[in-house]
Amino acid sequence: MSKARDLPLTEALRIINADRNQDYGEPAENFQDIADMMTILLRPVLKEDVAISCSDVAMTMIAVKLSRMTTSPTKFDTWCDIAGYVGAGWEAVEVNQNGK
Repeated sequence: MSKARDLPLTEALRIINADRNQDYGEPAENFQDIADMMTILLRPVLKEDVAISCSDVAMTMIAVKLSRMTTSPTKFDTWCDIAGYVGAGWEAVEVNQNGK
């Protein structure tokens, strides 16, 4: 029997392993694209030769969700999204680190 704590994790697994890749591509590629764009957008405030990484993207997306959670702490989708960004972010970091 599943517990309430399983629900956002189960839903996140369903979402990140469904057709999201068809819409956004593989997490490693998508997060790298976002990182590259963020590096360009934030160039004026970044130190020289600093680039945004996939882990920075995952942390930023989680921070966005945490910020939204301050006004809507009972929104189930937000809890699922945070769990999903943890999984997709970790995969992106591993792929980009190991070149898999």
